[in-house]
Amino acid sequence: MQMNNSLKAVKSLELFARYVSLLDSFAQAVSATIFVSDGNGSFHQIWGGEIMLFDTIPQEQINLLTAELSLAVASQSPRGFRYTTQDNLTLLHHIVPMDYQVNGKKTVAVILIDITAQEDARQMLQTAYELQRRSELLNEIFYEPQSINEEKLAYAANLGLSFTGTLFCCAITIDFADRAHHFNNKDFAIIQEIKTKLLTDLYPLKGCTLWHHRNELGVLCILSELDPRYNRDNNELAQYIKDRIHFHYTDLIVNIGIGSCQQGIDGFKKSFQQALEASFAAKALRGRSGQIAHYANLGILQLYLERGTRLRTTDFIQTTLGKLIDYDAQKGTDYLITLETILRSSSLKQAASVLFLHYNTIVFRKRRIEKLLQISFDDYETRLALSTAIKLHKLTGL
Repeated sequence: MQMNNSLKAVKSLELFARYVSLLDSFAQAVSATIFVSDGNGSFHQIWGGEIMLFDTIPQEQINLLTAELSLAVASQSPRGFRYTTQDNLTLLHHIVPMDYQVNGKKTVAVILIDITAQEDARQMLQTAYELQRRSELLNEIFYEPQSINEEKLAYAANLGLSFTGTLFCCAITIDFADRAHHFNNKDFAIIQEIKTKLLTDLYPLKGCTLWHHRNELGVLCILSELDPRYNRDNNELAQYIKDRIHFHYTDLIVNIGIGSCQQGIDGFKKSFQQALEASFAAKALRGRSGQIAHYANLGILQLYLERGTRLRTTDFIQTTLGKLIDYDAQKGTDYLITLETILRSSSLKQAASVLFLHYNTIVFRKRRIEKLLQISFDDYETRLALSTAIKLHKLTGL
């Protein structure tokens, strides 16, 4: 009997040595950490990385692991589970029965593999796929609302898109701060890549759905689902988005247009159209890092931003300001700036102070401008037309 027990012990040791060699090779090949345990959760050997098992498992998972160990030993069949730690590591457990025994107890190999990188890549692909599907559907709704039926609405709901309740839209345009160079295909590709990264970064923004729209990024916001900080003032939400973009890309000009609050799919289309026009108008403000413009605050510019009227703005600008613009270009003067300052100021004295000029110089320039344009500043309609033309000139760059 003693001889038989000795032979069994030798065979057990030989078997264990073989397992050691195999497990060691496996651990090195897959960067895994391997434990040998009995059914009670006592761990006897470790191979591979420096991960300590109970250092990585949250308290609530320890009972699960112990139960899985017992089931694997009792059933002699493989078990497994995965979980994410507080440090955002995604770990995969494989529990495999072994013939090796310790003090008469059956054992299992617990193989712990860090799959965080693979999980992150999978999540990125999943997010990119969802963003693409949302972008395609939202653009279809915007451009072809007549094509929307119950089936597509169900599809939209499946993608997490909602048009119920009060909503509003934003339109984001980004550009390089240094525009000394001409915009080329390489620049366009870089901007598109940046937009894709921004979509992923802003993807978790509560109550908001972001999507690709031609040269802009669109944002659909459901008022009731927004963070309480933003549902009272949508300018604060736009500022957060702008700051977030500049956190990653400090050298970009970011203009954001905000549409009015609306209801339903028709309201979505109207609000986003307003947001596009407001983002276009924001460029006229020419801030160093871009501007935020609300459609409701555009005033008279709303009339000139409608698609059907844009073609007429060129003639209006040329008729109203053309001679002055040409004079500045030919003579190297800045009479257009002087004109805008006079219109914005309550008096010529104030205009002189703003431009750091002598009062008599402003008087001379005023008379020169009146002669070039053949107008009088005393006429209200003339002042209104000049102010509007200047805004449109800055807006369109014409």
